[in-house]
Amino acid sequence: MPGQSNINTVKNQQQILSQLHKQRLSTNQNATNTNYNYMQNQDKKENISIANFNSQNSGTHHAQIIQKNKQKNQFMNNLDLSSLQNELIRIQKQDKNDPLNVAEYANEVNSYLKSQEDKYQITGKGMAKQEEINEKQRAILIDWLVDVHYQYKMIPQTLYMTVMIIDKFIEKNQVPRSKLQLLGVTSLFIAGKYEEIYPPQLKEYVDLTDKTYRKNEVLDMEGKIINSLQFNITYPYAYTFLDRFTRIINSNEKTLMLCRYIIELALIDFKFVKYSQSMIAASSLYVANIILSNKGPKWSDILQYTTQFTERDVRPCAKELCLLFQNAPNMKHQAVRRKFAHEKFLQVSKIEIERIEKQETTPGN
Repeated sequence: MPGQSNINTVKNQQQILSQLHKQRLSTNQNATNTNYNYMQNQDKKENISIANFNSQNSGTHHAQIIQKNKQKNQFMNNLDLSSLQNELIRIQKQDKNDPLNVAEYANEVNSYLKSQEDKYQITGKGMAKQEEINEKQRAILIDWLVDVHYQYKMIPQTLYMTVMIIDKFIEKNQVPRSKLQLLGVTSLFIAGKYEEIYPPQLKEYVDLTDKTYRKNEVLDMEGKIINSLQFNITYPYAYTFLDRFTRIINSNEKTLMLCRYIIELALIDFKFVKYSQSMIAASSLYVANIILSNKGPKWSDILQYTTQFTERDVRPCAKELCLLFQNAPNMKHQAVRRKFAHEKFLQVSKIEIERIEKQETTPGN
């Protein structure tokens, strides 16, 4: 019976929370500071000021976090399990209004996505071995693809799949400079066929390159990509994780748009491939909560439980995302910033940097 299934699901969640309760550490960490200086005050041993972000410790690879399995119990440190349980029940009831959310399998879906991103994590070593292309040329390509993607009104998932295909192919293959745009167009061609209801026709992709490449070249490259990736072209994206995280905490629309802007900026900067997609999504939410001075803790119990990241885990990536956000107006590649300057995206790319710096330097914050 459907009703009995729902009751069993809630009971299963209660059992999980009960087990987690037994694993809690005895030390507590204050997670209620809502001041703007929140990030700076959390760790006295390092300066993590938004206005003075540095990259000294920001290169922490997500794989290092995965390897520290013995520290996983810290995820449930200082959680109010009673309120967390009530919140999970509320979310489950809310998601049941949309059958596509399959709320009854939420835990299984999340576990699968996390396992997949660990399996297909990009190392970035492929770019270092490239003989003719580099990170700057990749950035130019992605910036151009953002414009093309927006021009054709494609869904966000298509863009993220496109970039993932490009990076996975570069990871395994040498790419001549003369074929980099062909790789980009063909990746968009593949992603469009997979994600879009009415994708652009092959001729339109050829026209995008001013007919630098012919139809048969795009089709040949499509075969090379598919075979190189062994037909595995679907991966968990930061966009996918962000959608789940923001829905769970019931984020307002401006927070969601700011997060989307931040994670799309991260697509252009190659250094973010060292972070997992869920880490980028979680860190963007942490940054957005601070930039918008959202009420409540910047990293709540429910977020810690859902993302499986502690606040300390997300801070290194958050530092780099904040730097990226601050430097966006001065970047050479402006496609993402132009896009999110539209009213459709609540003009989140126009948020003034001075506001952040002023709040950070105001005495008493």
